[in-house]
Amino acid sequence: PLGRATTGVESCLFCGQTNLVDDALRRTVSFENLTRRYTRCRSCGSRSLSPMPHESELAALYTTEYFEGAEQDEPELEDPNAFRWVADNLPGPQHGLFIDLGCGDGRLLRLIADLGYEVLGLEINETAVMAAELASGCPVVIIDELPSFANQAGAVHLGDVLEHASSPEVVVRRALTLLRPGGLFLAQGPLEANRSVFNFVLALVAVIRKSAPVSRPPYHVHLVSPRGQEQFFHRLGLETLEYQL
Repeated sequence: PLGRATTGVESCLFCGQTNLVDDALRRTVSFENLTRRYTRCRSCGSRSLSPMPHESELAALYTTEYFEGAEQDEPELEDPNAFRWVADNLPGPQHGLFIDLGCGDGRLLRLIADLGYEVLGLEINETAVMAAELASGCPVVIIDELPSFANQAGAVHLGDVLEHASSPEVVVRRALTLLRPGGLFLAQGPLEANRSVFNFVLALVAVIRKSAPVSRPPYHVHLVSPRGQEQFFHRLGLETLEYQL
């Protein structure tokens, strides 16, 4: 599994602090016969769902229908600028594999392969593997095979992954085992605890409809702040070479 099972959140999974409170400005989530709340870290502002769904419950959400819907919704990572940022920051092809952990439909894999890199995608289940291989024409394997590629990557990329995983630290630590010494780790994703007009509207809706839980599956079990993300990678011993918000 990508991460360990968690029944509750005792400390912030991003900054590590224990100053957590129920987040009244986010609607509760009804999932697997439980009503779950987001807990907010007073230190960094990040939120995590509690009780946290088991990793197997989350994995079951990623069916063929999910990936077909993602293509129609045009997720953020499909922004050409996001792809360009990855390509512009890669070391040369001679430095080893480019591995995209959580490669989605494989579009980034295809782009990087066309630049002359040997590429590999990793996905959470066989359904996701088949969808990515079919769409991209690139090699994709299930996440369980990750240890077979230890120390082979010159660069590892995580795009829109950590907000889906019950234990983001486990995901990153496993991803880092793929890197050769001196390898590059690239991460992209939404900062949904950022201060914005959009999040203000969500908070207003939560106050108005506080008695009505969200019934959609919790694809994002974490809502991360810029501060929480920065402290998360610092806690894991990573040096920031470039950061864009």
